[in-house]
Amino acid sequence: MRTWYQNLKSRVQEEETKRKTVHKRKKKEWINMELENMELLRKQHECRKFYKEINITRKQFKPRVNTRRKEDGSLISNEQEILDKWVRHFDQLLN
Repeated sequence: MRTWYQNLKSRVQEEETKRKTVHKRKKKEWINMELENMELLRKQHECRKFYKEINITRKQFKPRVNTRRKEDGSLISNEQEILDKWVRHFDQLLN
């Protein structure tokens, strides 16, 4: 029989794994977008802008994850679900 502490610990570990997965995916998307932009600048012979982008890219990536908790405590990261949650929240406040 699992104790409440073990249940909590496993739930926290699952959420941490989900968070890390989202961060990795967002970082990969950001890097690909930056590389495409730099490649376009290089093809257009925009040397100054190209090297400026390279220097900006050297700085560390700072992931931003947009997650919220549902009423039952589970995490949601889908943008539409988050917007629906805010709609329900403000409906409750205003009614």
